[in-house]
Amino acid sequence: MACALWLFLQTVRRRNSALSALALFVLPAMLALRQSRAGSLGALLAAALILPTARKRQASIALVIVAAGAGMGLLWLYAGSYLLPGFVPPVIDKASSTHSRLYMLKLTWQLIMQHPVVGNGYGGFEALFGQLAQSIPPGLEAATVKYPHNELLFAWVEGGICAVVGMLLMIAGVLTRLLSREGAGLCGIGLLLPLAVHINLEYPLYQSTTHSLTLIVLLAISGPGVKRLPMYKRVAVQRRNLTGTAWRWLTVIIAAGSVIFMITALQTQQQLTLVEQQGLQPLADHERQVLASLANPWSQSSRLDFDRHVALLLRFNHTRDLAQLAAFRRWGLRYIQTHNDPAVYASLLTIARAQQLPEAARLCQEAHGRWLRDPRFVCG
Repeated sequence: MACALWLFLQTVRRRNSALSALALFVLPAMLALRQSRAGSLGALLAAALILPTARKRQASIALVIVAAGAGMGLLWLYAGSYLLPGFVPPVIDKASSTHSRLYMLKLTWQLIMQHPVVGNGYGGFEALFGQLAQSIPPGLEAATVKYPHNELLFAWVEGGICAVVGMLLMIAGVLTRLLSREGAGLCGIGLLLPLAVHINLEYPLYQSTTHSLTLIVLLAISGPGVKRLPMYKRVAVQRRNLTGTAWRWLTVIIAAGSVIFMITALQTQQQLTLVEQQGLQPLADHERQVLASLANPWSQSSRLDFDRHVALLLRFNHTRDLAQLAAFRRWGLRYIQTHNDPAVYASLLTIARAQQLPEAARLCQEAHGRWLRDPRFVCG
């Protein structure tokens, strides 16, 4: 929506203006139907920065189109269910989501205050959050929490002040580019704000290829372009650089290797998905054949490690070999030190109770503190 607004205010051709106006009507309507608070906040902030940069008449027309689109979306959302039942998405109650976010931020801040300068260590948030949630109700309402839904706090809780300063330097670099003489200025900031809002209220940037590529494109078009050297200067530079050809070939080899790695990783991902859809039974019955069918097991090493050890339980159900349970137990006790998984806890608890191991009480208390409503973790 921010891009459509920017194009509508910048374009002079009638056809392009009409296309931008259509997008400027449809996209706010979709935002209303999606009921995304982060999306709506990003749109409002973007409009607040982009609209003042245009002429008053254009800005007024754009504002009317946006308001009409948002109004149509809201009308469709609240009245459409009576006219077209089953076709319009239901209105979502956000109260529980708000409570969960506030709870998440509260516990994240407590973790930050434990080590505000040096941080708690990279990769440690999930385990530390679970340990803290164990003693502060309502615990982990979902299976686990790997991310506090705020990129800045996430960097701070794991990397300390050094990570925060690094992020602020990156933000300063982006602002320097946007506010340069050839930059897009406030419009550029407005285009990037929805992304900034999203990664600080929703999910991290590295989990969304769409958001990452959009950020790169927006940074490219919102700042000064790359100035190419004149031809004679480029030739002179190439001649002086005796290793230029070697570097180019090295770049080609690395790029080709990356493409091959990604293609084989896709095959491995699809194969593992197929095995998981069959309840991991192929991995339990024919582990060697499954592993041999994976073109690139390194690309999915953590996922494969998890599936292999869960398959041990399935194998035990057929063989009754206690060594399978022992191997799962050793892995599981290591796994829950860094991850929160109620299924792994339940399996470990079942094994400990069946074998009358002293760790059964501790496992049950930990699991019950994290998942209060889970009937599998009733201790007594």
